Amino acid sequence: PAVVGEPTTLSGHTGTVRCVEWCDRAGSMQVLSAGAGDCALRLWDAEQKCCIGTLSGHLDHVQALAVSASSPVVASGGKDGQVRLWDMRQQSCIRNLASGKEEVLSLHLNPSDTILAGGFADAACLLWEMRMGRMVQTLKHHQHQCRSVHYASDGRWLLTASFDGTVACVDVSDGHVSAVLTGHTDRVVCARTHPRQPWVLSCGVDKTVRLWA
Repeated sequence: PAVVGEPTTLSGHTGTVRCVEWCDRAGSMQVLSAGAGDCALRLWDAEQKCCIGTLSGHLDHVQALAVSASSPVVASGGKDGQVRLWDMRQQSCIRNLASGKEEVLSLHLNPSDTILAGGFADAACLLWEMRMGRMVQTLKHHQHQCRSVHYASDGRWLLTASFDGTVACVDVSDGHVSAVLTGHTDRVVCARTHPRQPWVLSCGVDKTVRLWA
């Protein structure tokens, strides 16, 4: 996209900002950011360029965000092991899905916004049903930290990337790992599916981006 003019600085966090997401709310474009130093989420009005809300509750660094496209709910995950759901209309926490000891490294919602996936430092990947907040699956196919979780556009496949150097493609209907992509020579940091083609991108500490097609 063409970028015109000087950037606007949105200041307010008191430490490293780990993640940021766009939030389209009733025609008003907003930005959600998550901080490590203040352990808080901040909601910004992108047009007015000001902070319009601060969401507190995490006890340690916030490291992951997932924004629903069909509801005012967002999810956040932290080093404190918590996965919190927030109602952005009320700007309040409505549910804590996890309060374990393992830090949350990644979050992603399926295309229908009904299932939330989370990747954890103990190599597990957990799936929750959003409406009732029930955990519906526990996946433990990695040997090291699950650094990235990402649903394919059809919602059937979940891509997970790990510090064990692999990328796994999981059929979420039964939790079966249909494919394990090997080739990285070091930790894998992130993996993404193509929105239309059966292709996968991954990147890692081995200084490579790999295209699986």
